[in-house]
Amino acid sequence: MRQVSLILCYFLIICLALPAQKKIKKGVPSFTSKADTLYVSKVKCISEYLGFKLVIVESKNFPRNTACSDFSYNLLWQAEVNMKIRLIEELLTFESDTSLSCCKIYSYSTNTKKNLSSIKSKRYTMQLSALYHINLICFGQFAPFGYSPFPVLFDTESNCEINDNQEKILEVFQIYKKWFYTNKLDNFKSYTFPLNMTKYKWVYGTAKMDKFYHGLPVISSDYKLKVGIRK
Repeated sequence: MRQVSLILCYFLIICLALPAQKKIKKGVPSFTSKADTLYVSKVKCISEYLGFKLVIVESKNFPRNTACSDFSYNLLWQAEVNMKIRLIEELLTFESDTSLSCCKIYSYSTNTKKNLSSIKSKRYTMQLSALYHINLICFGQFAPFGYSPFPVLFDTESNCEINDNQEKILEVFQIYKKWFYTNKLDNFKSYTFPLNMTKYKWVYGTAKMDKFYHGLPVISSDYKLKVGIRK
């Protein structure tokens, strides 16, 4: 009996000395810190209004459930250039989607929040949502803080907002498409804003349009100020 007890004792000591093994649950994906996919998902939603939102899916395993007015990204910023370009091209397919967003117009810059009460437009379509995503992908922090603080388009000749003018929205879309296919040729190595030298702008956007970009923006994962969150 004593011999059996000693054997059991040695067995327990060996077991306790072995390094603990991590339990891996079958079928549970491991977290990724890099975009393994980028595509657009149109989701029906109810927020301030009944409508839709465009969600950028950045991971096959962990899709984000974003709020209606959330244009921010977690993984997109450090994704490969060709993935971003394909995503922009997919966003341009929403050219004729007149479905309305489920949220109101918001400011995406603390500097222009004070101007919200003067904006007449109350809604925007999936067309404008797609263009707004393109602004963020191509201009990073400068999109909400300079180029396009609101998802509202403005005609400088008629001096009015055009969120409810399909003819003019489609004209802006054509400008964006031409700009995109021109810059796609060299993988966006040197480019500026699509609405330069046109009568259109994003309402309350900056007049300083001489800024050039050399490559699509990359924002580090520890960037504290979320780009694309309503203010």
